Amino acid sequence: MRADRTLRRVAVIAAMILGVSAAPSAGQTLADALVYTYKSNPRLISSRAQLRQADERVAQAQSELLPDLTGSLTGTLNNEAPGGFDPGNADERGTLSGDARITGTVTLWSGGRNPARIQAAVASVMAARARLRATEQDVLLDAVTAYMDVRRDMQFVALARNNVRVIGEQLRATRDRFEVGEVTRTDVSQAEAALAAARANLARNTGALAQSRAQFLAVTGLKAANLSPPPPIPALPRTLAEAEALGRREHPALEASRYNEKAASYEVELARAGLNPLLTLTGSVFYQRTDTLYRNSDTRFGARDNATNDLFGSEIQLQLQVPLYRGGELDSIVRQAREIVNQRKAETQDTARSVVRAVQNAWSGLRVARASIVANTEQVRAQRVAFEGVVEEAKFGERTTLDVLDAEQALLTARSNLVSSQRDAYVAAYNLLSAMGLLNVTHLGLGVDPYDPNEYHEYVRHNPPNPDGLRLERILDRWGG
Repeated sequence: MRADRTLRRVAVIAAMILGVSAAPSAGQTLADALVYTYKSNPRLISSRAQLRQADERVAQAQSELLPDLTGSLTGTLNNEAPGGFDPGNADERGTLSGDARITGTVTLWSGGRNPARIQAAVASVMAARARLRATEQDVLLDAVTAYMDVRRDMQFVALARNNVRVIGEQLRATRDRFEVGEVTRTDVSQAEAALAAARANLARNTGALAQSRAQFLAVTGLKAANLSPPPPIPALPRTLAEAEALGRREHPALEASRYNEKAASYEVELARAGLNPLLTLTGSVFYQRTDTLYRNSDTRFGARDNATNDLFGSEIQLQLQVPLYRGGELDSIVRQAREIVNQRKAETQDTARSVVRAVQNAWSGLRVARASIVANTEQVRAQRVAFEGVVEEAKFGERTTLDVLDAEQALLTARSNLVSSQRDAYVAAYNLLSAMGLLNVTHLGLGVDPYDPNEYHEYVRHNPPNPDGLRLERILDRWGG
């Protein structure tokens, strides 16, 4: 009877092992996670704000082409006593004056300063746009990696939990056999040790899953529930040479380096323009009023002989500034700007090499991961056949329960390796997309509108009136009325 019960438990163990499923039920999708990440990730929001800051530098550079208008209002009160200050002298004269004026300054010829400043600002904006795309790639890759890590660890926990159940059943079978004298105390102790190890493995995998969920929350802003199987991998190039060519052409980091180099060349032109003359025109219109008040010992202040003087006027000034001698400072600035260009050129070359290296590493990683899937799939198949054979042999006493346990462990290890290789292959494919510069919402077809950097750029490029400008318009309208 005990032998029959032992055989039944062996059959139960086999059913538990062969029937385990590592696929969770449908729930959150990778596309949903990527869309939410694209809309709400703090790193992306910060990078977009940095791009808008760069747009403002273009508006600031363009403002140098427009007149600079300033309004001022001054009031002055003077007291005078003939013969100097004398406490006994009651004769005084006071002057109350006011000055209101509007002054405008415009640069007639900047010597090339303004065009170079604007072109440098525009190149900096284009570099900032490329950096934003690079950040988008990094964030989306982090989201894909976090998604696949959670799925992998969820499957690891399922396998580990089933392993605990199987070994627990195996331990009970071993104890039954020990009671009838079929095995020794050593066999029972080995099964107990195996169960303790399985429980420790479950605890490790549960902790790893908690960490993966925390990373998923940090990247996507979502709590990971049941994650659906990922969609098919987007189309990839057929050859490494094609992938390298795409990386050189599309990668945003390399594009950012090229625009940084271009901005540095415009900075050289700006430095050279500092050696040229600067021609400015300044004009102003003003109104001045002066009231002279008198007081003596017989009258109160202002009671007699007051005088008022009103003056409306305008003035215009043409100024030419020519740098004659600055102790070599301007020449030094030009040399410094040229060396910055050399630095940017070297950085561009280094970035290009880094892009090619990243493509090669990603390509190699993808090939290794795909080969691992093939090998691990074959390993799972072979281990399944071996396990089924051990179970059948155990029914006739040709194998011990520990042999069944070893075969079960080997099968679970093969399944775990297959889960890891499947995760690695999927992440490696997205690493390759990122290395080529193609990991973006448009190429992935996520169905979300990409961030449009032109919208804010066009807004600031037309230099919309600020509150001060609107206030001046209201003042001019009032005067004109």
